[in-house]
Amino acid sequence: MADNFIRLGNLDYDEIKSSLKDFMQSQSDLGFDFDGSIAATVLDLLTYNTLYYAFYSNMLINESFLESAQRLESVISLVKPFGYAISHRASASANLNIENNSGSPVTLPPYVSSFSATSSSGIMYTFYYTGGADEEVTDPQSGEVYNQVTISDGSSKLISVYQGKSAIINLPVSVDYDNQKFEIRDTSVDIRTLRVYVQESDGLKQYTRIDNTNSSISQQDRVYYLETSNTGYTVYFGAPRSDDGNITGRGVGETEIVYVSYLSSTGSAANGSKSWLSGSSITITNPNVIAKGGFDSPNINTIKFMGPREFASAGRLVTVSDYQKAIVDVGGFNISTVDTKRNVGVYGSPQSAVRTTGTVFFSLYDQINGPFTNASNSTIAGIINDLDDQVMAGLTFEYKVPTEAIITFNLNGSSTVFGENHSTGFNQTIKASEVGTWSTVQAGLSGERHVGIIGDTDAYDQNNMIDLKNKLERTFPDDTAGNTFTVHFLDSAGAAQFAVLDITETPANIVVSSDGSGDIIGTAEMDSGRIVFDETKFFMPYNSGAINLYGITANYHSTLSEIKIKDELLGYPIA
Repeated sequence: MADNFIRLGNLDYDEIKSSLKDFMQSQSDLGFDFDGSIAATVLDLLTYNTLYYAFYSNMLINESFLESAQRLESVISLVKPFGYAISHRASASANLNIENNSGSPVTLPPYVSSFSATSSSGIMYTFYYTGGADEEVTDPQSGEVYNQVTISDGSSKLISVYQGKSAIINLPVSVDYDNQKFEIRDTSVDIRTLRVYVQESDGLKQYTRIDNTNSSISQQDRVYYLETSNTGYTVYFGAPRSDDGNITGRGVGETEIVYVSYLSSTGSAANGSKSWLSGSSITITNPNVIAKGGFDSPNINTIKFMGPREFASAGRLVTVSDYQKAIVDVGGFNISTVDTKRNVGVYGSPQSAVRTTGTVFFSLYDQINGPFTNASNSTIAGIINDLDDQVMAGLTFEYKVPTEAIITFNLNGSSTVFGENHSTGFNQTIKASEVGTWSTVQAGLSGERHVGIIGDTDAYDQNNMIDLKNKLERTFPDDTAGNTFTVHFLDSAGAAQFAVLDITETPANIVVSSDGSGDIIGTAEMDSGRIVFDETKFFMPYNSGAINLYGITANYHSTLSEIKIKDELLGYPIA
């Protein structure tokens, strides 16, 4: 009997072969030369077979869990129980402000109304208006629903348009009436543009997509569910049959014909398109808006983040995760391939710099083009327009321009590893043990932050409050490590000035000069990092010599050994 057993657990080819060789050589009745005979070939085959099986077993286990799965097919299968439909491909999209100057009402029918924009490479792409639930028109006579929008003369309307290489309009599909479903074998479909219609006895009716089964849905409601498959999508009419033979939602009869309309997308190719062309009867008042959000294949990390949140949200906006998921679904900006949370900051007004109640704020960072610094941006307006009616009664939904913080570190370790773990974005915690020691944190951009001034331009900051979301280091008069908090600004004469914290008061005063003898221009909460400037100390309006705040330098509290980039604070970690 052999004393040398095969060593299990090896995944390296040479180690597997060595283990098999040692085992076979230990057999007393075998005298083969395993390095120079036919036995060596047999041993190679056994080694390869063992390696393949070990790899297969390892992949089988990994692909069975959402956290470790790496193949798109596995992720699609794993999020199906969550009710999360994944788009194989997405169109670049934009929100256009259309103004009617024709002298009479203008109607924009879906999938026919198109607009052209030019990409950075000079290629012109076609974008289509596809309608939406908030733009449906019901014929009072027939009850038929049309996705179209009518703009009266002199009025304007914000609409969403999606790039499409072709528009498929009222395509009849083959329905499995027994199982109340049909398949769309086309992975180029942008599911945001999909519309499902059924020719019933009294006319063509549109069915509405829902994400989760709802007890309020009756047997007469025209609804459908969408499920992603490896070859495209499957559409189900109503929920599965219950014990009494009924279904949730209206089913489709065997004499009824089902049609679909959708856009076939080219993916990311149209990202960055702008210079929109207007027609003869309408004007695009924001012709330089940039089309964004197109992708050629879904991002697996985004699916892992969004899938569980789709299940938890159940189609309503209550928690931070609900809002994050809904904002990402609306799209219009480029999200991180590492962590979606770095692009979307959602928080209540009590946690914001304004410290009020009744408002849900969100801040966005575009992975390619940077932060959205104007609350009237068409992408922001589109998100608010799409989600406003889903916000709980009594709350308002607003965009807040994030505070930009440039964070400089002295690193003991690898700057490459640091950059991979801490890229630009929200909702990160950077610990001193990960990066070594840090030097300064600067909030605000030079020459672009103007406090306490009312105006409409991006150069104006209408909020005199900044929330750094971190505990601040002590300064004058109990400062043992130098000026660890400094506000830099230009006075009305254009001369450079600075102010520090005087911690003899609570909250601490922000005072001009290093010894605290100057004018008080604001206050700071040491524990929270909230800074409030006194608007009366700044000259208005900006064009007549306003004080220009161009930076805040601070060392975060050393005993905490961490920096939190949270909510409205947007971080740029620099090694």
